[in-house]
Amino acid sequence: MNRLLIKKQAKASLKGNWGKAIGFCFVASILATIVPMICYIIAMATSKTQQTDAGLPVTEMSVVGIIFVIIAILALIFITPLFTYATAKAFLMNNRGEDFSVGDVFNGFKEKPGKTIGVAFLRYIIIWVVYFIPSFVGGIFVGAAAMRLATIYDVLQTMAHGKTILVIQTIAPHAALAALFFTIAITLGTIATFMLALAMYVRVDNPDM
Repeated sequence: MNRLLIKKQAKASLKGNWGKAIGFCFVASILATIVPMICYIIAMATSKTQQTDAGLPVTEMSVVGIIFVIIAILALIFITPLFTYATAKAFLMNNRGEDFSVGDVFNGFKEKPGKTIGVAFLRYIIIWVVYFIPSFVGGIFVGAAAMRLATIYDVLQTMAHGKTILVIQTIAPHAALAALFFTIAITLGTIATFMLALAMYVRVDNPDM
């Protein structure tokens, strides 16, 4: 489908609903972040900042602070997908000429939230694995290249004796392979991210999945 046609249809579907759409997104964003934000503020408030002998500030987090950080992370994992689901459903309803309201922002909590969280978690896992595996292999080659150069001192000594080319030849194969795998990781990760970008919309249209 032509991109301009899609843009035209999107504007047409939002005609008269701009206020609701913007309000919906604003409320969903606030609600999705307010719990983690409050937990983070509490964690920072219960932490102590001290200075080292070198005069550098070091923040020591209390047990209570660590607990609230964990709660914030869990809130992001389990709450954010539910508001993402509600937003996706509101957009689909609007596109199909159905009425929606800002109050529908809690639909994710009412309509099988466990499955919604499962879809989001599976999406994150797939993208993470696609990024991680090639990056991990690339990291191995980076380590192998580093091991070929015993110490920074040895490198500098070699270069000082006019053997820069030898140094480059020593690490070039490993560095090239590392760059290749990092490139593969970025490419595959980007493809996976775009492929699964509409996963929540599929979840909305398939409530029993």
